[in-house]
Amino acid sequence: MKTNARQTPLRSPSLRKQTWSGIGSLRYQSNCLAKTIPEHDHASHALFISLGGSTWLNMPSNGYNQMQRLPAGSIAITPARVMHSAVVDEPSEFIILYLRPEFVDQSGERTANHSLKPVVLQSDSLIQAISTTLTKADSEEGDRFYAESLLHALSNHLLKRYSWQPSAQQFKPSGLSAFKLTRVRDYIEAHLQESIRLDDLAMTSNLSRYHFCRLFKQSVGTSPYRYILQQRIKKAKQLLRDPELSLVEVALTSGFANQSHFSRHFRQQVGVTPSYYRHQAR
Repeated sequence: MKTNARQTPLRSPSLRKQTWSGIGSLRYQSNCLAKTIPEHDHASHALFISLGGSTWLNMPSNGYNQMQRLPAGSIAITPARVMHSAVVDEPSEFIILYLRPEFVDQSGERTANHSLKPVVLQSDSLIQAISTTLTKADSEEGDRFYAESLLHALSNHLLKRYSWQPSAQQFKPSGLSAFKLTRVRDYIEAHLQESIRLDDLAMTSNLSRYHFCRLFKQSVGTSPYRYILQQRIKKAKQLLRDPELSLVEVALTSGFANQSHFSRHFRQQVGVTPSYYRHQAR
């Protein structure tokens, strides 16, 4: 480990942050200057994803503290309230994803509290893919449900792969009952214009977030996020046939955060812009 590191990076440091209330936050740092970070802990679970440069992390592993190097592609999982320190000894690029413990626990198959392991991984394709996707996601309200769905999948992955808890008996879903599925669909239709959260949908079925997502997908064939997006696109198609409505009005009435958010998703799902679709539908 180098201690007398060069302090001048090739490019100016860059910092980008994302925050999801009640869930966690993301910090993307490029060309981080060489520095020493004293021992500390976090109220949230922290995932450090190294994208380049050289960073050393000192945290408990196998019963005692170890200083471990984090090369590009490696990932460190530091559970909440676990003391750790770090040394960045050359300009580095990384993502730090913070997840609230209560959100992670509620994403698991089991209802008991979980305990994540402090661990350094050479790689984990799912963690890397989700964290990278989240750095590119919009912070607007319309993309919150998408981010929440990704973080739910990530949390469940962490509990299954990197938890001290023993594996529970396999849960065998059979889909939502017709009554519960109708309630969920009615809720989505009634609140399509508003911000819908996974917790809201799970509550209508009296299920945990984890079990709701599994049962919903088995019943409908797609995830809650994709289903809601499909319903919003369907609603938008109907509204686009009304020439009196502006594209902004169509976007907001369909539940999209703004016209840009609406246009991007509409083109991805339908293959043409809203304006072109409106012209062809006349």
